[in-house]
Amino acid sequence: MAVVYCLFARSLGLPVWDPLVSPFWETHAPGWAGVVLCAAAVFGIAASLVSFGSSFRIGIDEKTPGGLVTEGVFALSRNPVYLSFFIFFMGIFLIHKNAAVSIWIVFYAFIAHRQVLREERFLRGQYGDEYAKYCRRVRRYL
Repeated sequence: MAVVYCLFARSLGLPVWDPLVSPFWETHAPGWAGVVLCAAAVFGIAASLVSFGSSFRIGIDEKTPGGLVTEGVFALSRNPVYLSFFIFFMGIFLIHKNAAVSIWIVFYAFIAHRQVLREERFLRGQYGDEYAKYCRRVRRYL
């Protein structure tokens, strides 16, 4: 929420600590690359949802876990949703190029990676050898 505030504070005339929102550079070219990254990330999230099909869950669902999804974008990355969000935030960084977004990216990467490790422990226990084979075939992120 603080990052969203920082992103919009200046344009809305709200108070914000200048070092958080001052751009690291003034050129606009990286911003266009950021737009492309954001668009690719939205496509990645949509492709992940399609690949999930009826197995889509938020978090760990121990009661009705569904099948192990290994097709579609999950054949390229074991965590395409987390990866797509990371790419999206990198695009936002290239657009806004400031400390607030940089801090958010580090925070997101830490929290997302912790969640990935939790999910991997669950999947190992739930799917055993099938998940182990999948892990040998497909990387965690890229």
